[in-house]
Parts: sequence; C-alpha cells; structure tokens
Amino acid sequence: MTFVLVLIVAVMVWHYFDRKRGAEPKEATLGQMIGGKGPWNLDFPLFQWSPFDVFTLKNAVEAVCIMGELGAAKSTGSAAWILLKYLAIGMGGLACCVKPGERELIEAYAKQTGREKSLIIVSPGNQWKCNLIRYVLMRPGITGSRVEAVVSLLMTIVEAAERSDRGSMQEQAFWRRSLRQILRDGVQLCIAARGDVTMRLLNDVIGSAPRSPAEVHDKAWQDGSVCYRLICEAEAREGERTEREQSDYELAARYFLRDFPELPNDTRGSILATYGVMADVLLRGQMADLFDGGTNFVPEVTFDGGIVVLDLSTKIYGQAGVYVQSAFTYVWQTACEQRDVKLKPRPIFWFCDEAQELVGNYTSEFLATARSARVASVLISQNKPNYLAALGGESGRPRVDALLASMATKILHANGCAETNRWASDVISEEIQTRRNFHGSMEEGHARGGGFGSAGAKGAAVRVHELEERRSAKFLDGLYRLSDRRKLRRQ
Repeated sequence: MTFVLVLIVAVMVWHYFDRKRGAEPKEATLGQMIGGKGPWNLDFPLFQWSPFDVFTLKNAVEAVCIMGELGAAKSTGSAAWILLKYLAIGMGGLACCVKPGERELIEAYAKQTGREKSLIIVSPGNQWKCNLIRYVLMRPGITGSRVEAVVSLLMTIVEAAERSDRGSMQEQAFWRRSLRQILRDGVQLCIAARGDVTMRLLNDVIGSAPRSPAEVHDKAWQDGSVCYRLICEAEAREGERTEREQSDYELAARYFLRDFPELPNDTRGSILATYGVMADVLLRGQMADLFDGGTNFVPEVTFDGGIVVLDLSTKIYGQAGVYVQSAFTYVWQTACEQRDVKLKPRPIFWFCDEAQELVGNYTSEFLATARSARVASVLISQNKPNYLAALGGESGRPRVDALLASMATKILHANGCAETNRWASDVISEEIQTRRNFHGSMEEGHARGGGFGSAGAKGAAVRVHELEERRSAKFLDGLYRLSDRRKLRRQ
C-alpha cells in the first residue's frame, strides 16, 4: 500500500516547531527501531512526525518535497532535520549547492553526526575531480550504448542551458534531434579514430566539419581539418572494429562528409550555435579542469557512504555551475539506477536546495524509480511557480505536475504564494465538515420563531487562507495522512 504524507508546517527562521505543544519530530522509540529490522531495511524508522506517524526509510526513498517562502526556515528547519537523520545512519549521497554558504552548512551537519571524513567537496581549487565523459565511456557494468551515454550526458547540459525556453514542443524536438545527431556522430568518430573522446577533441571535430559539399573536396580544408584527419585515422583502423562498430563509423563519416554540408545554412548555423553554448563553458578555465581533466573519484563512492558535495554555487559560478552540477547529477542518477542493491544495499540521498535551478526532464523519470534504487531525494524550493518558470512556463506544467506527484512526502512551510497554496489544499483533499446555522424571524419587534440546524458537506481539509495566514512557529493542526486516496484522517 502506498502512503502519501502531506505535512503542513508553518515555520519561522529561529524556531520551526512548537515545542510547547510537543509537536516537533521525535526520535523513534527503541521498540520501533527493533521492529525496523536494521538500518538498511526499508521499514527502519528514522523518526516520528507525531505520536501516530513514523517516518521510515520507505518514506525516505519515496522522495520528499519541501516548499516555503523566503525566511520560512526550510533549509535550517525540516530539511536540516531530515538530512541530519540520513547522515546519522550512515547514508552516502549527493548534495548540490546553489547558494553560497550551503557547503559550510552541510559540513557542519557532517561534523555534528561524525561524518566529516566522508565528505568529498568538489569545487575549483579542491583536489577532487571527475572526468565525466571518460567516466561514462569506461565505467564497468554500464548497460546500453556508451556512445549514447556520452550523448545523453552532453544533452543534459544543453537542456540546462535552454530548459526555460518557451518555444513550441515541435520546434524544440527538431533542434534536440539535430543536436543529438551531430554529437552522436562526433563522439562515434572520435572513438573510431582514437578509441577515446574528450571535450576538446569533440569540439575540434565539430568546429572543423565542412560547411559545404565543395569544401569536402577542397585540399586546403582537408589539410587543416581535425574532422577529416580523424576520418583518415579511422579508415586506417578498419580491421580493428567489429561489423557493428564499422557500420556505426560509416554512418558518422557519411554524416560529416555528406549530410552536414548539405544542410541549409540557417539550420546548420543554429545547430552549431546551440552546441557552442555548452562547449564554450566546459572548455574554459576551472570548469574545464573539473569536467575534462583527470579523475580521482567516481559517483559510485556514494554507494559506500561517501558524501559528494558539489560546491559550485550558481551565484558565484553562474550558468557554468548549473551545467556542471546538472551533468554530474545525471551521471550519478544513472549510476544509482544501474547499481545492484543486493550487493550495495546502503540507501543514498540526493539533497538539493533551490531545486528549481537544477531539475530537468530526467528528474521525474528518476524519481519514479528511485525507490527501487534506494535513493532518498529531498528537493527544496519556494513555490510551484519556481518550477514552472524553470521548466518552460505553461507548456511545462505537465512536467511540473509529474515532478511534484513523484514526491510522496510534501512538507509545506508558511507560504504567500496563492498558486502553491491552492495546489497544497487540493493535494490534501477534502473531508466531511459540519456547518451549524441559526435561523429566526421577527414581526413587529417580537420574535416569531427560530431554530438551530447543522449539515455535513465536503470541504477542503486545509483551506487556502490557512496556508497564507500562518506565520507563527506552529505545527499546523498536525499531520495529514492520505492512504490510497480513500480515507483522510487528521492526526
């Protein structure tokens, strides 16, 4: 049975639960912990929301959504409580940093729980680096095409650069297919010629591709083109490839020598411009070192308790921070989905404050299967419109609805956003409410009669104005539990 927890919490910065009423989350009892059968069992209780409700690992891997206005203590309140519990039981995980100071906050939590030695802080100037392209190519146990894995990695960066684009779905699909094609054939050519691919080599191939059919036969172009040079190198290694690999290489060579030069100038220019947005960031300075340099750690370190902190604040590193974090998160998510949880049963977490900056098309797909991968996701944002703005406005509403529906536990702090509060009220559903009334009549100043009555009718269990008006540090009438949408009970 699937349980959906909807928590309504009105929180202030310095004090996020009403301790006088005993409403704050509490440690699970010894009896509950014994009944949990060990820390890696999904029935293991992490803490109690109320005397009636225990938050278990099962709830954790079904994902947590936290929303609240600025200053509502999301990060230092409910999110901190949850993350501290994850760290305390030894979970590894990935923490993404959007705002300055988030790394220091996570370091403090790790120190508080004795986990500071598990931290891997990834930022320019630190020792930790992971060449994502080479990792995807070489990772043992990968399923499917490695070329497609590299292409999907690069496309996450393109998506991060253009995810708020409000162009038509048909137009977006055309450009995505076109860009995937040039990336796929570029990666295929690099592997056929050199057995490897780097961002710089791929950029040289695409940048030196012929711009017209006449240029293909031009001696000056052939002498100066890295694209042509790699085609010649690949031809010389024909005997080293399998029949399938040879066929894939021939498709790539045909694309660069025939299909690409014959594209209309405007189409070809748009493809190259879109590619250039991604490549320009990843080929420069510190981001190039992180993305395309050496490797001394891999995402799988989290499976054994490592805590990777991507200290690449978008407020400091701009869009480059978004691109690299989006790419690493995607690679980490695919590794999580492909791990054998029987061999590596430790639950792991994905913690992302200001999540609207990093969510993408793949996020909902990942959250939908994260439970089987034992990944406990915690996504924090101010409101629903933040996600809408990030994922394409009204055209992205279905994606936002799917994203929010994929997170079973929803914690709502004080919020002044009307749309978010309407959504929250709808999610909590309705209950039978009794309304009492009095009626009477008067004639010439004398009462003629009257009476009392009452009637039951369906109404919102938590009305929109309750969410808008709560600014104090009170647990808003406890916990609401929706079980299979058949019964709503106010605890």
